[in-house]
Amino acid sequence: MQRLQKVLILIIFFLLAFSSISISQPDWTKDPANPIPLNGEIGAWNRHVFRPTVLYNDDSTRYEMWFMASSGVNLPNWRPYLVGFAVSSDLVNWSVHPDPVLQPDPGAWDETAADDPMVIRENGTYKMWYAGWSQTNPSGGIGYATSDDGINWTKYANNPVWLAGTDTWEAGGRTDPDVILVPEEGYKMWYSGWNQGWETRTIGYAFSEDGINWQNNQQDNPVLVPGLEGEWDNENVCAPEVLLINGIYCMWYISIGYVSDIDECGFAASHDGIHWAKDTLNNPVLSPTPGQWDGDYIGPVSVLLVEDTLHMWYCGIEDPEVTHVWQIGHATLPLDSLLKYAALLSVTDVKDDIAINVPNKYSLGQNYPNPFNPSTTIEFSLPQADFVTLKIYNILGEEVATLVSEKLSAGNHKHEWNAGNLASGVYLYTIKAGEFQGVKKMILIR
Repeated sequence: MQRLQKVLILIIFFLLAFSSISISQPDWTKDPANPIPLNGEIGAWNRHVFRPTVLYNDDSTRYEMWFMASSGVNLPNWRPYLVGFAVSSDLVNWSVHPDPVLQPDPGAWDETAADDPMVIRENGTYKMWYAGWSQTNPSGGIGYATSDDGINWTKYANNPVWLAGTDTWEAGGRTDPDVILVPEEGYKMWYSGWNQGWETRTIGYAFSEDGINWQNNQQDNPVLVPGLEGEWDNENVCAPEVLLINGIYCMWYISIGYVSDIDECGFAASHDGIHWAKDTLNNPVLSPTPGQWDGDYIGPVSVLLVEDTLHMWYCGIEDPEVTHVWQIGHATLPLDSLLKYAALLSVTDVKDDIAINVPNKYSLGQNYPNPFNPSTTIEFSLPQADFVTLKIYNILGEEVATLVSEKLSAGNHKHEWNAGNLASGVYLYTIKAGEFQGVKKMILIR
């Protein structure tokens, strides 16, 4: 009964929300001066620069950036990975520190890479979490380091602080740490989990009281998974960047397309940092610009709120197989419109628990294409045989179609819906299978 009430509340919310506010967020605006001049010459330690993390230092009144760097000419000879540092007083002109500030230690757990840096500043102390690898431990782990000035770092003596997990989705390793400190709640980390065969990445969540001893979120992990077939992020989701803005957790994440050969950035929102709703209407929110320096891939991002504007630093490349290099660019987005849309997403409390192989839980996928005209496909997963009801409602809450009302076998199912002569607008589709219930929105455009 509680779950049914929850679904009804969501339907009512959608009916009210969609009638009063816009459901689309504005586009990120790429800086015309991109890319930022952070790269060194051929052979320099910072020939390639990627995976930025940016913060504002109140004491020095400057912006500070740490980034992953490599001297490699092109794929696959990019390791070892290092961490560089740059500063800016105006978000436009950056000065690069002449030497890397964090490097692998020979013979240690991070001997081949110190990468994916994530930095926060707490009570005057810089704290960094980073990924490391070695020849003897290809699964690697996440390490921890501290600094008084952001340049001279001391690695934690008992690194790594977070090793590969035991669950299938993260047995291949944990990378891309993103950490925030929430008052009275402690440290929260979102990270990429590799499966055992290193073919798929999903996003997990962990928490800690001290930033060193981490506890995995056992009940709901992973918290963000690839989309269904036909969706833009159906292969991998990784490299989370999370901000807590006005009580709403906002996540930007990367989808790496090994088949599509394109990497893009998406957005999701949550009320608790665990249950996420993807921006299915606007995703991806940042894509490559054909023929430009970021013409093929958009890499991991860092987002910082400055007054009423969000600033994003992202990495991109035109063709990593030849002589082009990874570089870092800058983009902006107004805050107010994003917050309205993020609030709408966060209250849905929808988690895309899409099974990667054999379904081990109930799930309802986002329809595709979305928006659509006039047909779209809905997919769902059943871990066991069950009686399933799948229905469509219009913006007034009126039932317009029953797509399924029968007992189905365990597995992944799909159903095509043709909207026929229905009017353009927002529609909701709901599923009930045993005790499981779910609801999602879709857009019909004529």
